[in-house]
Amino acid sequence: MRAGKTILIVLILLLGGCSEAGLRTATGVYTHTNASMDSDEKIAWIKGPTDKKYFADHGTSGYADVFLRTLVKDGHDTHQLYVAFHDEDWVYFSSAYDSNGNELKFREIKRQKVTAGITEHFAATLSDDYLESATHKGLEVRFVGKRGERKVYMRPHYVKGYLKKYRELTATK
Repeated sequence: MRAGKTILIVLILLLGGCSEAGLRTATGVYTHTNASMDSDEKIAWIKGPTDKKYFADHGTSGYADVFLRTLVKDGHDTHQLYVAFHDEDWVYFSSAYDSNGNELKFREIKRQKVTAGITEHFAATLSDDYLESATHKGLEVRFVGKRGERKVYMRPHYVKGYLKKYRELTATK
């Protein structure tokens, strides 16, 4: 009986870590970054693996599913840090700032009520140079709304793995 419980606990721990397995190394992020094409509109999206961020410090709440993505269209590539924020009440996000306080282009994507509260989907546009520097120090963006703010941090290896795959996928364009 005791051995059965031990095996069950080990399996739960192993399976619990599977969802983040693609985020632990630059190679894992590279492997889990993919592209989807829309030949009718002549665009492609490159999307990194989703990371989950929890906000429980300094009286904030909620969590977010975040990832890097790039729109490839007509020779112009637009990098974004995409955030799907979940909470019990609206924050009404409307702007984004880098770690130096510089304003980033903010894009509201959608807001909706869901069974367990609300979701706000939005993104901050990031330059190639900004992403390249984030491969060394990480990526930190502060999103601000009418009812508060949240900081999203992505580790340097995530950005490094994502950029490696992005460059590989767009090398022949």
